[in-house]
Formats: sequence, structure tokens, C-alpha cells
Amino acid sequence: MIKTYEDFANLWVSLRKTNNNDNLLAACLHGKFPKAKMCSKSSYLKKVPTASKKVVATQANMETGTATDLLVSPGRQHFHPGHPKCWAMVTVSAGTPTLQSSYNITSITDTATGQLTVTIATDFSSANWCCDLMTEAANTYAADGHSAAAYGRNIDNTSIAAGSVLLESWVISTDVNGAVSSLSLTDPISWHMIGLGDQT
Repeated sequence: MIKTYEDFANLWVSLRKTNNNDNLLAACLHGKFPKAKMCSKSSYLKKVPTASKKVVATQANMETGTATDLLVSPGRQHFHPGHPKCWAMVTVSAGTPTLQSSYNITSITDTATGQLTVTIATDFSSANWCCDLMTEAANTYAADGHSAAAYGRNIDNTSIAAGSVLLESWVISTDVNGAVSSLSLTDPISWHMIGLGDQT
């Protein structure tokens, strides 16, 4: 007797292995699932979670992001507008960047001091995607206690493309009055970037 979802799942796997569609129809659940009951083919098609029965979300379904009656497969969940399409965490030691962890990133390039080029594996549909950038850096304080340096992060607007982006890290030095005394590209301790938008 089928009493739980787990019971039904086990029966489902067993019957699928033998391609026994008649028994699959008979295994549809009813009410609070106290027992198996015969059900119509139309009901069966609505309940079966397989791509062939059109109940698994397509890329278009995920990009629209409005359906509430479709299943999401692991290979398509990233197409949702709210899901990052790429991200990277890069550490820097003695001027050399190392890609420590990432998603959908092909490579990184040490373009120059304070500059890092990130190449994306599966490109965005266009250059109009959102890049969120953060960097890790040590605070620097002067003898009088005021912050002697501030850190700025920049996405080079002349270089952003569907498949890559140039990141920049700046150190802004200030005097006791807060006035900028110098501005220079400087390697951070680590880079952290996330990309969101429509993907091809």
C-alpha cells in the first residue's frame, strides 16, 4: 500500500525501469495518499515530473520567471533572472591573482597592478549585464587616528562585454582634513565579483 511520497517515488522508479505504463497510471495518488488509485491519462500527464510530459520548466519558462506550476531542473535553474550567471573569488599574493572558487568562469588575467580581467564561460546575451564588485583590503590609519587611505572599486565601462569584464581596485589617500592627496591602482587582498543578467 502507498502511504507516503517516498513509497510512491520508490514504486515510480521501479516501474519506470520496466517501462510499465499501465501500472504507472494505476500508481497515481489520491486524496491524502492512503492508497494507490486508478486515474485518467490526463491526470497522469499532469502529475508525472518528466521533461517529455512538459512539466519541467524550459529555459524560456525560467527567463520569464512567472510560472508556479513547473518543476525546475538543476541544469536550468540558473536561467532565472534572479540567479547569478557567474561569480568569482580571486586572491592576490605578491601581485599574482589566483582563482580560488568560481562559477561559469573560464579564466582570469592579471591585466596590470590593480586590474583584473575576468573571462566568462557561457556569455551574457549582450554587454548590458550587472556586475557587482567587492574587494578585500586592509584598513590604513594615520598616527592621529584618521583613515589615511580609502579603497575604491571600479568596473571599466570601456571594456565590459558579453563575455568579459575588466575590474579595477583603487587606493585613495587622504590628509587629516579628508582631502584626496593621491589616487593609484593597487592590488587588493582579494577580488569578489558576481554577474547577473540574460544569458545566451
